[in-house]
Amino acid sequence: MKTSYLEYYKLILDKVSFDSEIWEKEYKKALSILTAEEAFVLKNWAYNKYFKSKRNLGIKSERRHNGISLKSLKSSKAV
Repeated sequence: MKTSYLEYYKLILDKVSFDSEIWEKEYKKALSILTAEEAFVLKNWAYNKYFKSKRNLGIKSERRHNGISLKSLKSSKAV
């Protein structure tokens, strides 16, 4: 049975989800290799799996979206 690149990269992203830097690298590589339609499907899959579910990808101090760090939106309290 032959696996499509889309399914292959979904599998890879699941396996490296413990490390956000590796995840981001593999995600970007997947987007560069996949067709536009497959990239669209992968983006939606990643959004639903990693952002919508608020999964943390192993880093507790920062929020994550598709393996890319987002700075905290909390502003510093004025003293």
